[in-house]
Amino acid sequence: VKDLGPASLAAELHAIGNGADYVRTHAPGDLRSAITFSETLAKFRSRDARDRGLDHA
Repeated sequence: VKDLGPASLAAELHAIGNGADYVRTHAPGDLRSAITFSETLAKFRSRDARDRGLDHA
């Protein structure tokens, strides 16, 4: 396997999303960017659900 970067990043995000306290990474900048992107998506999804009346809050 030539390049495991994307797969490693996906696994790291999965671990974080499931509550991992620590993640060992070889690409901290990429991981930080992916976390920021993921958090931004979650905010938009939450806002969209609220705007559509789907948040049940």
